[in-house]
Amino acid sequence: MEEINTLADSEIICLVIKGDTELYSEIVRRYQSKIYGCAYAIMQNSHDASDVTQEVFVRFYRNIEQFDTRRPLSPYLLAIAVNCTRNLFRDRKMKFVENEEESKDIIEGISDSSPNPIEALSISEKSQRIRMMVHKLPVSIREICALFYLSEKSCSEVARILNISESSVKTGLHRARKKLLENYVKDWSRENAYGL
Repeated sequence: MEEINTLADSEIICLVIKGDTELYSEIVRRYQSKIYGCAYAIMQNSHDASDVTQEVFVRFYRNIEQFDTRRPLSPYLLAIAVNCTRNLFRDRKMKFVENEEESKDIIEGISDSSPNPIEALSISEKSQRIRMMVHKLPVSIREICALFYLSEKSCSEVARILNISESSVKTGLHRARKKLLENYVKDWSRENAYGL
């Protein structure tokens, strides 16, 4: 048998359908970080992102026979991820809460590479502010941003995954940039007004 790494996704899926279920772990290995990254960008919570990631692979496995192996797998899995995040929002009616533990890990990673503690503090403050501004974006725009920037999908791929028009994707990206810039300017103006 060919080495697993050289098999195409479609070949692995066909083998899994035929009963070689152990090969499914290769699909998970190939796409787990991409799905988690997308889910985290939307959910802004590592625990929920992990739950969504697991749910994506469970759902795909349950319905693997329905997948059209002539199509690419990545957009299909990302569409499942977006649907799972929507379901989680709806079911929990949750509000976005930043995961402090994860933020500290990110900040520590930044400060470890910076020899100057004052610079590290400045970077972590900026990172925290950006994260807070992203939290304020509507979920629909966050979904677009997650797929476009983090999953590096084209506008047409994002449109297919979210089942919206390509112009809606471009509008969403424009609105996100505009809103982030507006919030940044407001924060900057407020800081300068108070001499911070």
